[in-house]
Amino acid sequence: MMKIQFGKILDTSITSIKDNILFCNLDGEIDGAVFSKDLSWEADPKEEMKKYKVGDQIKVKIISNDNEKVALSVREVDGNPFDEIKEKAKGDIVTCSVIETGDFGVKVKIGDKGPSTIIKKSDLALRKSDARPDRWARNDKLDASITNIDIANYKINLSIRVMEEQIEKEAMEKYGSKDSGASLGAILGKALGRDKKED
Repeated sequence: MMKIQFGKILDTSITSIKDNILFCNLDGEIDGAVFSKDLSWEADPKEEMKKYKVGDQIKVKIISNDNEKVALSVREVDGNPFDEIKEKAKGDIVTCSVIETGDFGVKVKIGDKGPSTIIKKSDLALRKSDARPDRWARNDKLDASITNIDIANYKINLSIRVMEEQIEKEAMEKYGSKDSGASLGAILGKALGRDKKED
């Protein structure tokens, strides 16, 4: 009989599909189950389930074992992308790569191995005139601020607008004030000029 080892990755085949669960035979009398939520980190579970059929060969990782019931995961075979950002916190700025753009906003991937998320159109820029998804193309790099992060539930929200608000606030505090009469452009220009001299 095969030893059911937590964390082990193995190849198996789908023996049946029921109630959005893929059932796989691991070793004669032992069956494993892949719940729809464990198929992908990003895709809709029900839509992802439609890609599979009985007889398909799949690679899975054993994520829990209570002797009679063995839980398997397809999405964890290549690791958890949220492990790449577990040290991050709300307010941190991260660099992302653009995956695709559309009316929904911009879909990005954080870092090289981090999770993907969508930056909504309303969060693309401080000024509405700049909040255009077509400003970016696939593989472009952009920076954004983390506005919400929930590692336990694999959720993260990003905003370029919030990042720009923070940059503007810091520039006002350092180089001018609302009462000074100086325009934001002048203040930012002064900030950039001074930073350049400091370099």
